[in-house]
Amino acid sequence: MFKKILLTLLFFTITNQIYAQSIKGKVVDSLAKAAIEYSSVGIYTSSDGKLVSGMVTDANGMFSINNLKANKYNVKIDFIGYQTKLIKNIDFNKSIDLGSILLIGSAQLLNEITVTGETPNSINKIDKQIYVRGFRGQ
Repeated sequence: MFKKILLTLLFFTITNQIYAQSIKGKVVDSLAKAAIEYSSVGIYTSSDGKLVSGMVTDANGMFSINNLKANKYNVKIDFIGYQTKLIKNIDFNKSIDLGSILLIGSAQLLNEITVTGETPNSINKIDKQIYVRGFRGQ
């Protein structure tokens, strides 16, 4: 009986240590040094690139992903208007704090556009269609 209890406790201790790894950090704008809230953080296996876990940062730019197996992972952080940050081959054999992760803005200048259109020469109403010369849409 004692051996069964001891083996059970040993099993849960080893299992708990295998899944006890976590990663945390804070996503920050590289210029303003302000937290980037609601950016996405994904954890991918280094070997095959499969998504393991992920989350969205909170209002302070903080994230914490728990219960990761001991393995090598890539961490991908992205947000609209910023360049994607990829941290490769992080060896998770213990809990890791990545600290502040700086994202660089990716502003792009677009060329001008010209909007053209034509005014219709008729007005459609429920019971009739009116043809107007020089209709101005009123």
